[in-house]
Amino acid sequence: MPEQSKSEPLSILVVVDDDAAGTLLHRLIGEQGWDAHLTHDAVGAIGELEQADPPYAAVVLDLDIASGTSSVKALADIRRIPGDVARVPVVVCSWGDDDRPKAWMNGADGHLVRPFHASVLHTALVDAIERPDSQREDHRKRQLGLPAPPAPD
Repeated sequence: MPEQSKSEPLSILVVVDDDAAGTLLHRLIGEQGWDAHLTHDAVGAIGELEQADPPYAAVVLDLDIASGTSSVKALADIRRIPGDVARVPVVVCSWGDDDRPKAWMNGADGHLVRPFHASVLHTALVDAIERPDSQREDHRKRQLGLPAPPAPD
């Protein structure tokens, strides 16, 4: 999890091209005491992540963005950013399950199908943020139905 002081709220980057969805996600994230920062395209998200100081605690990425780079490609691009930025937890959301396998294979840390309740968003973000880096790949494999190594004794 990013290093932030106890008095600073966590910053969550929201990548969505629909104004109504952006407004709603901004409100739901704010209700948790976190800061939501909106960007409307995947390319802008990469720049935001690279320049953020302090770094974002997580990203909520809309897989249904219509303009510019596909969101799945953007997710893969995030995972290729040099340094710690590539490890930012990313929770993706979409209107269905069609992109779920591609999202998990490209580094998603959570997947939400719309419509979802605020508590589901909150739980997905907390789980993604608190999941240790050492467990993230195994979590993705389990979501894809692939065998993950057994837990150590």
